[in-house]
Amino acid sequence: MTLRKTRTASWVTLFGLATGAFLTSAVASEAAGNFSPLSPKENQMIVLRASGSMWGATENTFSQHAFSLKSGSGIALWKDTAPETIVLINPENKTYISEPLAEYIADNNYAIHQPLKFDSVQTSQASLPDRKPAVEIIFKRMHVSGHEQEVARIKCLKEIKLPSNLLRTWARIMLLNSNNLFPVSLKTKHVPKRHTEKDGPVGWSEPFTYHSIQIKPIDKNNYKIPADYKRAEDKSAFYFSSNGILKQQDVDDLFRRKLK
Repeated sequence: MTLRKTRTASWVTLFGLATGAFLTSAVASEAAGNFSPLSPKENQMIVLRASGSMWGATENTFSQHAFSLKSGSGIALWKDTAPETIVLINPENKTYISEPLAEYIADNNYAIHQPLKFDSVQTSQASLPDRKPAVEIIFKRMHVSGHEQEVARIKCLKEIKLPSNLLRTWARIMLLNSNNLFPVSLKTKHVPKRHTEKDGPVGWSEPFTYHSIQIKPIDKNNYKIPADYKRAEDKSAFYFSSNGILKQQDVDDLFRRKLK
């Protein structure tokens, strides 16, 4: 196993511009290997299946201009025509709503404080459960005990041929700042500042766990808002209404009783 360690000069947030350049250069030398490029054509899409604490079981599809994240709680849609916006789609009540990409990221449950902070990074060659070769990036921060503690592990595929703005957006959602890596697995660990060995081990959380990846013929419906769906007036209406407008009856149905 090839292992490389690089220490940053000070605290760095993972979304910083300098960090993006740092990760790209640090990983590049470790990413060489027998990767089979996945390069979808205009009439194809990448299908990434995963599970985890963040969204549950998901089917995530990536075309040349958009991606769709489908889970039991609904769909999140990104398009390169509005790169700083995510459209949330709720099939249950046939509504949709738009929100800033930054807000969408902040709302996700990564089980760690955001933004992620670290003091050093290690990269190594790794493999996925189906034996596809990957790059694993390990983020560490200095604990008050004087020892470094791991705070996140992200496995990525490198030879994914998609536009850099799409790769960059997907990487941001997966807590990585990169224009050329494709994250497929995310593990996080929150180590309290005053945590000691006497407190016992700190377990890992797995927000996003890889299952499989393949190329399939494109389904353009994945990247469209259905014609009969209505725009919700706000998030409350999006999640709890029957038709995009939150009414007293919707609230009563939610709590099974009349509000006083």
